Amino acid sequence: MFNQQEESKTNKFALIVKFGSKALTVGLKIFKMFKFGILAAVAFTSYSWMWSWKFAILILLAVGWHEHGHVLAMRRLGFKEAKFIFLPFIGGVSYSKTAWKSYWNTVFIAISGPIAGFILAVITYVGYISTGYPLFAAATSWICLMNLFNLFPISPFDGGHIAKSISMSFHNTKGMIAFGCISIIALFFLVKLHIILFVVFGVIGLVELILSYFQQRRNNKYIKETNKRIDGYIDDLRIYLCKSVEQDYIKYCNDRIEYWEESRPKANNIISMTTNQILISAVGYGSLIGALVLLMHFTSHVPGADIAANFMADK
Repeated sequence: MFNQQEESKTNKFALIVKFGSKALTVGLKIFKMFKFGILAAVAFTSYSWMWSWKFAILILLAVGWHEHGHVLAMRRLGFKEAKFIFLPFIGGVSYSKTAWKSYWNTVFIAISGPIAGFILAVITYVGYISTGYPLFAAATSWICLMNLFNLFPISPFDGGHIAKSISMSFHNTKGMIAFGCISIIALFFLVKLHIILFVVFGVIGLVELILSYFQQRRNNKYIKETNKRIDGYIDDLRIYLCKSVEQDYIKYCNDRIEYWEESRPKANNIISMTTNQILISAVGYGSLIGALVLLMHFTSHVPGADIAANFMADK
């Protein structure tokens, strides 16, 4: 009787596990198919709960427009599979399966989102000038605010990608250290503005930067030591070549030399920007920040819009 009960319990547990795994698999497939709509709905619900449905629509519109700017930039560079999704409580993220291989591409993609956001802010500002409707002014100010936060020079935000690309184009190690110092200063301002979520992201980004620095040192050491060993093998083979007269052995040595040359580990370095590209990136980055701040100033006297302006001023 005892064994039959245990076997019955075991069979029930096995059925539950089997059904649960299948249900989870089906659920993941459904989520993958409709993840954009599901995440957008969750984001809208969460923002509506935190503020209001009108403000939730504004956030989704601003985030979607911003992320679509990144997607257009990626597709312009040939990354046709580029997409974006909404992330509740955070904003959104655009992504591509293909990694870009130059800092110039990184800057182009990173700055395209805030530029798209600035264009949207200009459109809403023109709407305010044309109609005098204060909602347009408030939308302008809040869109500018969201894009200004995104331009803070800390990872994983757009400003972090731009600042890191500029710094690393000068020198890998020194540039990484310089970007780390810039990120620490930016974190100080975020702490002062009491934006805890961004501070958490900034700290995570800083830790990731430190880990990548040590990983880069390990990779460089490995490449240097491996290439040194390969040089020794090739030197030995060339000595044998000088002493040998047999054609088969000469062919063998040449094949081995070719093999070792192809076996050399290569540094996965991203192509640095030229001096002109660095200058364009820095001027564009600073000009965009200035334009967003100026547009916020133009609407700061309007009720609703003044909240965003005062928030940046820590009032």
